Amino acid sequence: MTSPSPSTSVSEPAAERGSPNALLLSLWAAGAVLTLCRAEDLRDWVLESDRGVWASNAADGLVELSDRTGVTRLRSQSEALRAKLYGVHAAAPAPAPPPPPLAAATMEAAAVLEPAHEVAPRPTRVLLVGASSMQFALGQALEKQLAAFEGLEVRRLGKASTGLARPEAFNWPARLEELLEEHKPDLVIVNFGGNDAQNIPLPNRQRAEFGTEAWDRVYGERVADFVARIRARNAEAVLIGMPIMRSPDFTKRMQRLNDVTEKATRAAGGIYLDQWDLAATPAGKYRERVEERGKSLPMRLEDGVHYTEPGGRYVVARLLPRLQHHVQLVPKDANLARVLH
Repeated sequence: MTSPSPSTSVSEPAAERGSPNALLLSLWAAGAVLTLCRAEDLRDWVLESDRGVWASNAADGLVELSDRTGVTRLRSQSEALRAKLYGVHAAAPAPAPPPPPLAAATMEAAAVLEPAHEVAPRPTRVLLVGASSMQFALGQALEKQLAAFEGLEVRRLGKASTGLARPEAFNWPARLEELLEEHKPDLVIVNFGGNDAQNIPLPNRQRAEFGTEAWDRVYGERVADFVARIRARNAEAVLIGMPIMRSPDFTKRMQRLNDVTEKATRAAGGIYLDQWDLAATPAGKYRERVEERGKSLPMRLEDGVHYTEPGGRYVVARLLPRLQHHVQLVPKDANLARVLH
């Protein structure tokens, strides 16, 4: 909308100018239409503007709206916006289609709970992969705290706004194969899910709607296939579940996604680590703050989804002892060894 020219008559009738309330209502309605129908246009408009608190709030508002309306792809677009506001660009689409699945695991097979796990041999090369949490605080804390163990070479790749639900946006199975070939890890730690609680497009214009058994089956097969690719390279596959969220609706989505992920991971021979309780209060509610060196610090960013740096450190310090039940990790420091055991 262009501003009135300096020659606009100040005596123009009010009916022709339009009331301020009517103008505001029209702008609000237009914004709502853009949000629900053309979220990408709204996103581009915001990204072309100056960054600031208002823009970050707008991104968070889109996430909350997507939780409540279930608009297809709105959540992933909101995540991309948030990533850019934090100074990180979302991954460009990968042109190659996913490689053929290695595992034809079904949810019937995934009904098997935990196979017997012996403690795996001591790893030397660790690969960390996942979405924005792995790209930011959680992954950064994992990379740093794993450096406290003997003989570990760690490589990390996190891509905001990605997951296993939309391979046309970022082809994780193909990228995983490249990383396995390049890095040759014997331990792979994975964290996906925040962008995956959405409808999954299928061939012939079909889709698996989130919250249905069809979605559980499709997503479970993709998780099992991801684990199978890692296991085929004789590496241990560790999948970290998603934490509780501030939004009650998003929390319910993560609970269902975690259940599917856990069953499919274990059925395919992987290790599932839960972090839900670490991000919750003793009463099982969303946790706001953590204690670090005598200070109370925020656990999550303003979006109510991602960890702050102290939040990431807090969770990882408590995840590593759980990992040691499955994988031999030798601490460099005797004090750390006593804590972990």
